[in-house]
Amino acid sequence: MHMHPFHLCNVRRRQPLSKRAVLKLSQRAGADLCGLFLLAMADSLASRGEMKPPGMEAELADLFATVMRIVDEDIRPLTAGPPLLSGRDLIDVVGLEPGPIFTVILRELTALRVEGKVTSRSEALAWVVSFLADNPGYPGSKRSERSESF
Repeated sequence: MHMHPFHLCNVRRRQPLSKRAVLKLSQRAGADLCGLFLLAMADSLASRGEMKPPGMEAELADLFATVMRIVDEDIRPLTAGPPLLSGRDLIDVVGLEPGPIFTVILRELTALRVEGKVTSRSEALAWVVSFLADNPGYPGSKRSERSESF
């Protein structure tokens, strides 16, 4: 993952950094998020040459500050509490069979929640129903009759 901060710098030159991108980075890096940025900074400081963008270290430091602000203000408060839906909800309420689709659904719900697009249990359930209708080929997406009633 050592190049990920540099890739985010490139993205950020074209568009604002999304909460989804920060969520994905923080999930992948986990407890090593700060260390990842230290490694990127060391890599940048050791780099020379005409291809190196000017001010790269300042850009990395600013990116790190932005990432940590989004993690502290937008991600941790939502992910520290209970999720809007659990795997048990997907079984009991939606009627799904346990499988890899649970990871897809629960990760996407977390991202949508961080982005502010899904804010309640009822919105989460509605999103799941819509997702399953749009993706009928996912393994385990055979829904029971009870999932149609909310």
